[in-house]
Amino acid sequence: MTSLEKKTSGKPKLYNSLRRRKTKLKIRLSAATCAGDAVRIKNLEDEIGLVSYEIKEAIIHHLEQGEQRAVERIKSNPKYFFSYAKSFSKVKHTISTLLNDNEELVTDRKELANILQKQFSSVYSDPNCPDTSAPTFTVPPTLR
Repeated sequence: MTSLEKKTSGKPKLYNSLRRRKTKLKIRLSAATCAGDAVRIKNLEDEIGLVSYEIKEAIIHHLEQGEQRAVERIKSNPKYFFSYAKSFSKVKHTISTLLNDNEELVTDRKELANILQKQFSSVYSDPNCPDTSAPTFTVPPTLR
């Protein structure tokens, strides 16, 4: 790649411009919230919702174009197609929220670990054994 060539992120330009527009709207919304202007807040929330929908549509359109390219090239370049298909076979899971005993959403990592430990120990241990006790987890300090 020469110094004049620009590396693209792979996302459509429309997507990036919509993200910038949404960020600006969120800034305006926070200013309107501080001012307490209910009508302006409602209008900005509606506009943010519309921009979010447009972002979603742009992403879906971009994915559909990639899929169409992969299908068109299946006979001439099967490696391209199988690389495309394999990119979707990788499953990425994260646990962001769980319900605790009081039916409240929990996002704290320590509480999430304790909820999962309680569930797994109730399923995979003998409740009649007196030696079993569920450990509690402490969250290690994060580097900043």
